[in-house]
Amino acid sequence: MLKGLTLRHTQASDLSAIMAIVADAQADFRARGIDQWQNGYPNEQVIRGDIERGESYVVCNEASDVVATAMITFAPDPNYAVIYDGEWLLPAAACYATIHRIAVALSARGQGIAEWIVGQAERMCYKRGAASLRIDTHRDNRSMQRVAEKCSMTHCGTILLADGAERLAYEKIMTNRPKIGAVFFDIDGTLVSFNTHRVSDATVEALAELRRRGVKVILATGRLLNQTEVVSRIKFDAYITLNGCCCLAEDGQTVISEATIPQSDLEAIVSYLEENNQPFPCSFMDDKGNYINYVDERVQEVWDHIALPAPPVEDPRETIKRNIYQVNIYVDAADEPSIVEGYLQHCESTRWHPLFADVNLRGVSKQQGVDTILEYFGIPREEAMAFGDGGNDVSMLGHVKWGVAMGNAVDSAKEVAAYVTDTVDDEGICKALQHFGLID
Repeated sequence: MLKGLTLRHTQASDLSAIMAIVADAQADFRARGIDQWQNGYPNEQVIRGDIERGESYVVCNEASDVVATAMITFAPDPNYAVIYDGEWLLPAAACYATIHRIAVALSARGQGIAEWIVGQAERMCYKRGAASLRIDTHRDNRSMQRVAEKCSMTHCGTILLADGAERLAYEKIMTNRPKIGAVFFDIDGTLVSFNTHRVSDATVEALAELRRRGVKVILATGRLLNQTEVVSRIKFDAYITLNGCCCLAEDGQTVISEATIPQSDLEAIVSYLEENNQPFPCSFMDDKGNYINYVDERVQEVWDHIALPAPPVEDPRETIKRNIYQVNIYVDAADEPSIVEGYLQHCESTRWHPLFADVNLRGVSKQQGVDTILEYFGIPREEAMAFGDGGNDVSMLGHVKWGVAMGNAVDSAKEVAAYVTDTVDDEGICKALQHFGLID
């Protein structure tokens, strides 16, 4: 039910939606006899202040509608300096984050969105190095207390607001050893160095240790399975290939899910290429290989970069007689939208290299592949970790609770990740797994 939610900083244009959600929350408290958020608090001025400090966030659904709001801060809360009837789990001097002013739209209640917000705040804590996460709530606000309990937060005591009102205080320590059932790994720039074109011995051993500890190790790549020889020293429990278009079981043969590009899109892009005298290199992937209309310096540079031979040349008209999982367009990023929107209308593109883009069926991505594999093994998403570095890893890193971006990752991957580790050439995978206590 929480599929497609995103958390982002509040924009000025969101203010009316936030105030409507707040008004509903105030009315609900009033109806339940809870004297919280009454007398006009929080008002528009309070929310504007949160926005100006960069501490106001909204939750949006797949339709981009604002369905919840929260304030998340890493600044010390003066109301937390003194606590009664107990004590904080960590000393007052410790760096912590606080969530205030959580409110969920009436139409979105009962879906676990408040708990989801807490989970996103935990990701932010790991990213910012905060030692714990705190909240406070009214003694009669049982719904928020249940959220805290579901999120494994500890009731620490009572704090007083500036006006003397009591609030129950909760805290959760950000342990470095989360419960992990599956870890997903990209290849290029994550497992495999662009400099050495190999997986380090330390990484091979680290992944073997994960499996010995009962953690599923999953490959998540834009490559075909028969193009993954470079990681053959690693034993995987399942495979996400072609950016989620083909998910395979441990034997590499059993298909868990697959998604091909519609024939209408293939006909449209091939006709465009033919009518315009093949204006750019374009390759097509079936279940056996990758085939291209022609090879130029741009294409050769990409394939030299990953130490693989360029695809064989084949007439695209012949290629598209087979099932095609992925198209690669060797164009600049500025030209990419018009090509995809104009001729591959049921698809979307991602880019992990500046010289070309992967094009797959819309809605299919590494994120979707993660969900498929987790369902296959019966592992909850909260127990999934993923490592990546490129643009085609962003959806996966932002989707799992424990997304880890390599130190050499693109900025968009680092922004959504819960943790940024060292580079692939400086054993980033090993260091992150040790940081989270998953290996010694």
